[in-house]
Amino acid sequence: MNRHTRSRITASLLAMAMVLASVSILTIAPVSASDDFTLSIYGNANQDDTIDMRDVTRIARIICWLDPEVDLADAKY
Repeated sequence: MNRHTRSRITASLLAMAMVLASVSILTIAPVSASDDFTLSIYGNANQDDTIDMRDVTRIARIICWLDPEVDLADAKY
């Protein structure tokens, strides 16, 4: 085998390995399209999966003791 043929074979094998790795990652990755999931990060005070002005309003209402405390509105963490 000459050098040109060897480099073409190496490039072909590398391309096949990359395609195989990409397909493997896509099949192993979990599907996260579940509608019953709540975003559990601090700041999601009203638990609607969106950090926005409504969360700020909810936190202000908690501070004024108008709404009950929720764990995700805690700023100590």
